[in-house]
Formats: sequence, structure tokens, C-alpha cells
Amino acid sequence: MREPAIDIAAQFDALVNPEHPKNAMWVTRGTPLPDLECHGLESADFAAGVLIAGPLDIVRLRADPCEEMLADILDYVVPKSALVGVQEASLLVAQARHPASGAVILEMSIDLHRVKTAVHRCHDYGEPVVMSMADCLARRARLIAAEEARSAPPQPQLPARCRR
Repeated sequence: MREPAIDIAAQFDALVNPEHPKNAMWVTRGTPLPDLECHGLESADFAAGVLIAGPLDIVRLRADPCEEMLADILDYVVPKSALVGVQEASLLVAQARHPASGAVILEMSIDLHRVKTAVHRCHDYGEPVVMSMADCLARRARLIAAEEARSAPPQPQLPARCRR
């Protein structure tokens, strides 16, 4: 599932803000990419998505394209590969949200044992929120549906039929 535009915009704003700690962002395949011109950023395509980062991080991931390197670049507390085999009930999502808009600035999968560490990490980026994966995906679906409804062309109104 693609990411909501509001989240991509918030992540990109944080990424290009020199006072924000965000140094890279991952964009899920199928999500429109932000305009990278004039920011000194590069992108690298991978099967699951696109990494947007500075040139050195792009080189690092291309040299070692693994979940551990991606997690390090994105500042996740644990790579997704370490969560393979974890029971679904124990999988959570930690997010750092923009304090005004509620948009996601940082998002990572975690297990129950890493909640405290993830909340601490998220606090550096925004307001921490921890939720189930189902709740995370439901939020995405709700925001995407609202985006699509706003961008849909208006339906023509047919004239009312008069009874004869």
C-alpha cells in the first residue's frame, strides 16, 4: 500500500530541514516521489521502494543492500529482518508524528521488547505514537481514500425528472 501524501510531505520537509535529525527517507513502491531538485539529495530504486538520502547513504546501501544497512541509514531501532518469525500480535509500529498536522515523519516496525527504545528514538523526530500494524494500515487507507476523494472530478448532476 502506498503512503499518504501528507506523510511523504512531512518526511520530505523534515529531511530538507537542516535543523531536523532526519537524514533519509524510504518511500514505498507506488507512492509519488517528492521533487529532489535543489536539495542535494539522491534516490536509489530497490524492489520494495525508493531510498531518498544524501549521496553517501545511497552509496552505502548500494554497496550493502540489506535490511540492516537500510535500518541504520533510516535510524530504525531494529531491521525488519530481525522481526521475521515474531508473532503478529507482538509486532507494532512506532511513529514520530508532526505535532501540528499529525503526519508521520518517521515510522518503523518493532516488537514488544523494543517499544521503550523506539519511543525514545521517535521523540527525537516528533511526537511518538505506537500502534498495531493493522491500525497503521487502516490509518493509511483512510488518508489515501480522503486524498482520492478530494482529487476525484466532480460527478455531473443530472436534471431532476419531473413527473408527468
